[in-house]
Amino acid sequence: MEAYLGRKLTLEEVEEAFHQGFEKGLDIELVPFKLTPEQEQEVQTLAEEKYKNDEWNFSLNKKGVK
Repeated sequence: MEAYLGRKLTLEEVEEAFHQGFEKGLDIELVPFKLTPEQEQEVQTLAEEKYKNDEWNFSLNKKGVK
């Protein structure tokens, strides 16, 4: 895109292009979603206890993963 436009795109421009492309391509309206403080805490807890854990990341026997 840089060669075509003659400049680099900003991250915000790329995000907006994806947003508009998904809306147009799927004929939907994307609506922003904000997590509650409780949901944010749950995400942080999962990240720390599960997803940042090498044992879980390199395990081949994950529940729900095929």
